[in-house]
Amino acid sequence: MISFVIPALEADEKYLYNCLESVVDEILRNGTGSDEIITIVKLEKSSEEDFQTRMMERYGEMVRCVFSEGNRSVARNDGLKAAKNKIITFLDSDTLVGDGFIPATIKDFERGYAYVNYSARPLDEEVADKRRLSFYSRFMNLNQRLYTRLGICRPYGFCMSVRKDYCEDAAEGGDVFLGKLAGYGEDAEFGKRYGAYCNGFATGKYEKKIIVKTSFREWYKTGLWRSGVRMIMNTWITPYLKRPVGKNWK
Repeated sequence: MISFVIPALEADEKYLYNCLESVVDEILRNGTGSDEIITIVKLEKSSEEDFQTRMMERYGEMVRCVFSEGNRSVARNDGLKAAKNKIITFLDSDTLVGDGFIPATIKDFERGYAYVNYSARPLDEEVADKRRLSFYSRFMNLNQRLYTRLGICRPYGFCMSVRKDYCEDAAEGGDVFLGKLAGYGEDAEFGKRYGAYCNGFATGKYEKKIIVKTSFREWYKTGLWRSGVRMIMNTWITPYLKRPVGKNWK
């Protein structure tokens, strides 16, 4: 019942494997029989045939590859078009899903929620300063909780489950994610538009029981202050102006 859409660069293949293994394990444990995994990959060195062969050797038919020459927004749009199910989980390639993800998500949508966000934990085990990473994840979770408590319907980004039909209804100029914002809050802009569409007839859910792990390596390199400023700009200012504000991580 869930289509997992995972955009990735070939350079992030190490993270992608870990991400895919977590989703494959969850499907084998708790899948419904119709769950699918779609990876949208931008190749830099390999041919499509070589990359597909590597995926087949690891995951067999469980992972479907879609190859894209566009940016992150284009990749997400391509994955959405390829998805067969009504529930879409957009998952960053450096994020792992926890046990029970599928049944909890399906239950929330059956209860009428328009989207589901999840409680985040740090993925970056190689970083020595665990307390700092834990603080970053708590900061991110606090933002999601506040959205939910205040009734602000806004899917988050690194791991969010949404309804495919609502995505299509909320599209702008035929695009669900805007290409010009890729890497500069395209997920927040989509979330604002998606929430505005749902406002009045559906609300969102912060799923604190299901934990996902996501990388905070860019936060760690940049520091809390600059990370917080960038989050505010890309979460509130960019969606309003619909153009990049400030600088990207890199």
